[in-house]
Amino acid sequence: MGESECGNSVRSGRSGRSGRSFDDRTIVTQSEAVVAAGQFGDKTIGMISGFMLLVNNVTGPGLVQMPQVFTKSGWLLTILSLLICWLSASFACTMMLEAMKRIPGNSKFEQRIEFTTLAKYHFVGKLKFMYYATLICFLLSFLTTLVTSVIESAQTMDEALIELFGKSCAVQIYNNETASIGGKFGLDCISEASEGSGESPFGPKAYVVSIGYAVVLVVALPLGYWNLDDNIWVQNFAFCGLCFIVCEWCIQALVHGIDFDKNDVPVAGSDQSQIGTVLFNYAFVTTVPSWVNEKKVGVPINKSIWGSSFLGTMMFLFTGLLCAGAWDSSSGNLLSLLTKSSTPGVGT
Repeated sequence: MGESECGNSVRSGRSGRSGRSFDDRTIVTQSEAVVAAGQFGDKTIGMISGFMLLVNNVTGPGLVQMPQVFTKSGWLLTILSLLICWLSASFACTMMLEAMKRIPGNSKFEQRIEFTTLAKYHFVGKLKFMYYATLICFLLSFLTTLVTSVIESAQTMDEALIELFGKSCAVQIYNNETASIGGKFGLDCISEASEGSGESPFGPKAYVVSIGYAVVLVVALPLGYWNLDDNIWVQNFAFCGLCFIVCEWCIQALVHGIDFDKNDVPVAGSDQSQIGTVLFNYAFVTTVPSWVNEKKVGVPINKSIWGSSFLGTMMFLFTGLLCAGAWDSSSGNLLSLLTKSSTPGVGT
């Protein structure tokens, strides 16, 4: 069914679960037709599960980079940046929800409104260019976050395979150090003894498709076909794992000993460009509309948003500051540092 046909069919009587109709200005009629077809989840996400979901999205791939940010940019500017991002992201979420409530028939979030449909509803006429700008920024934000998350997950999986089975293999596409102009293609296996330096076990200048990447792909791909309420148990499990790992990191840092002078954690650092890493976190703004659409009636919105963003900020603060004070974090992210650390009990 085409876009115009879908909109016309809904306006002529197929108004979906809510039984409400919309004026011609809104694109919401199209998503409402999809809801009527049963292709979206129901309002079954409770307060605790929703809180876990939001925390998982607040703590993005920049979490493992926080010790390096504290080391290179200094603790004062890093803490100020975290506070600014926490406040601005949380306010952005609450203001976005107010914009969602202003759509006719959605004062209590009865309809199915997503991030892009919200922008298309409000940015009309002379403001149409704002919709396209929002769409482009939305896609770029998702791409940068997803690419970073996939790379970190694949590298960590390869490190785990090396620890568990003694090696991990990959199809090497190109290696800057050994390849000819035409590139070098072939199978390359890495053991713990031959593990490369840097964040990737295959070395910093190798381009590979590894077994770790394949495992991450197999695990993550099916989740993309499920509705949010169907895979909320995955979010619950991920939240418990996140809390355990962050607590382990902080405890190991305290056991190892905190020395800001020895590990060079200044008040103001010399490389302020590292502050941009903070922006890899707080990407939960785009998740909020989907969460609101599938949360149970009565779940407090503001408490969930502000509470989850505050907990995520505390995770950034304690993980970054304590781990930067315990180990020299200037050369790589926390996963790479702890994997190669000789400190007993330290691990990822």
